[in-house]
Amino acid sequence: MYKQTVLIIGGSGGIGSACVKRYAKEGFHVIAADINEEKGRQLESYSNVTFYPFNILDDESLNNLYNNIKDSCGSIDHILSLAGGPSPKEFVGFGNLSRTAIEESIALNLTAQIALVQKFFPLVIASKSNDKSITLTSSINATRSYKLVSYSAAKAGLLGFVISLVDYLGQYGIRINVILPGTVETGASSSVGRDLGAIANTTSLKRITTSEEVANAFYSVTHVITSITGQAITIDAGQSYFNKNLNP
Repeated sequence: MYKQTVLIIGGSGGIGSACVKRYAKEGFHVIAADINEEKGRQLESYSNVTFYPFNILDDESLNNLYNNIKDSCGSIDHILSLAGGPSPKEFVGFGNLSRTAIEESIALNLTAQIALVQKFFPLVIASKSNDKSITLTSSINATRSYKLVSYSAAKAGLLGFVISLVDYLGQYGIRINVILPGTVETGASSSVGRDLGAIANTTSLKRITTSEEVANAFYSVTHVITSITGQAITIDAGQSYFNKNLNP
């Protein structure tokens, strides 16, 4: 008998797969959904993981995922969304940023997240669990200057979205929070040309946060510190507070 059912959107990614593995090892029924089906199917090596191909930007895909989960499970206890991220199109500088790139970033990192929660929160309401939650993924870009303007604007928008739903979801016993990772060691972080060694030197702890550490943060929010809601939790090895000119 599983402890609870956890839906992890973006479950094939670096952080997403770390979350899937963490919850699977803890004995939860994990439903992983992601556009990368090849990597997603590999997660089904855990007997308590079910994978669904899913494109968060496609309404039909959203409806299909909802119907599959409703028919097979009836309810969800916790939702984690890790879908999204900066596009290589944004690394051209503000002056060269196209309207298409702006709209694509907002669509993926904000609009689609709102649509996801709107679609699935009734399945969380239907849960009989004493503790239910929705946890989204923002970024330190939402609160500090890292140049990716449309990505940063979308991630900042998620903070407002979460705060706006605290009371509404609270009446159903649902907590909603958001995690703000800094640069994280994943395949994606190196694929966009980031020098992780150089970035490590811009953190207070002089290292990069790991995917497993972010997964631990998600698990803590959903199953350890269970009185918090409407909170933004930063996990970045001090990257967003590092001051290279500090001279104590």
